[in-house]
Amino acid sequence: MKVTIDNKDYELNFGMGFVRALNKAQGMIVQEVNIGNAIEKTLPGLLARDPEMLEAYVLCANRDLTQRNVDKFIENLVLSDEDGQAFEEFADKLLDAVKEGTMTRLPFKKATQRVEEYQAKKAED
Repeated sequence: MKVTIDNKDYELNFGMGFVRALNKAQGMIVQEVNIGNAIEKTLPGLLARDPEMLEAYVLCANRDLTQRNVDKFIENLVLSDEDGQAFEEFADKLLDAVKEGTMTRLPFKKATQRVEEYQAKKAED
């Protein structure tokens, strides 16, 4: 997936470098030790279109980006139209890229299966 920020194209990659960066930024801390599992921890926020999670995924998917320019990019998406369509379209594209990413494909599939199982169980109750 490519994003254009400040008239420059950036490729977002969801491989091992992404996993390392996301674990460093968002990993689970247990007894003061980062044990990773950041994908599983952050997927609910990503699915909910939480702007901070979208930003984290973009930042971790390309080392050349800065928090400042990604903040501005996301804010501009939100402000670009009245109904938030540009933001929603970007979030959908990012989710599609995560679904197909080398290292994010399997955790995404497992997480969505768990959500579906939970919803089915809740519907039975």
